[in-house]
Amino acid sequence: TSRKLADPRLYIDKQPIKDSLVTHYKAFYEANPRSPFYIYLYARLLDDPQERLRLGEEAVKADKRSYWGHELKGEALVELKRYQEAEKSFKKAIQIDSTRYDAFVGLAVTYSAIQRPEEMVEAAVKAYDYAPYPYMVIHAYFTAQRALANTDNADLLVKLERAAFQHPTPNQEEALASLYFKAENLYKAFRKANQPDSARYYLDIMADFMAPFEVGAQSLARLDRVCLEAYLGNKELALDMLSQMVEQGFSNYGMVIENPDLATLENDPRLVELIERMRQK
Repeated sequence: TSRKLADPRLYIDKQPIKDSLVTHYKAFYEANPRSPFYIYLYARLLDDPQERLRLGEEAVKADKRSYWGHELKGEALVELKRYQEAEKSFKKAIQIDSTRYDAFVGLAVTYSAIQRPEEMVEAAVKAYDYAPYPYMVIHAYFTAQRALANTDNADLLVKLERAAFQHPTPNQEEALASLYFKAENLYKAFRKANQPDSARYYLDIMADFMAPFEVGAQSLARLDRVCLEAYLGNKELALDMLSQMVEQGFSNYGMVIENPDLATLENDPRLVELIERMRQK
């Protein structure tokens, strides 16, 4: 009777199940010692990167055209901080099969480590293109997002966030839960890139999406729009929008007082009046 293969990546941080899976996949490996795929499944669960590298080399020796052997070597080399070698291994895997996402994730992590942001984002976007489910590339996404957070590479951030936004999960509940988050990240990226029209577009998506679900979250999106207009110097529009929010029940004056984007309005009589109305609610 054949045994069903489970995906070891789903269990890698759950020690009791992981130990069982190590035994499970080791049996497959020992029964098929020249199968790069079984070597890969077993090696991915091992803690020692040197041993994973050895097994990756074993897989490549068994089949020089093994995608899994080169990808496995790349992962181990990243953990060993041998980034130039890791890049070569991942690129070799991609030459063998350019339609798998794993090696693109590895390249994104590698390029983040060696500070090559353009190639990092390109690899992350490719990973999104080929992954059957977006959660499979979340490591590449967050790695790239963190790497770009404190830089001036606004256009690259927009490219990354657009890829995440355009690849929703097929699970409806998860898609609904993540849409607001992804739209918010795109708003921030476009604002950083000084593209206010695109920033407004995604703020409107956030507000419209949350309207049927949660008034508070919708109000946060609308307040972000007020702040954006104030930041751009559109003082009257910002005050008109805030006034409409107050009329519709918004009362969180603390968020208004503490927001640096609204500092230019702090002495405006209309803002003072609106804050007082919020205090009285």
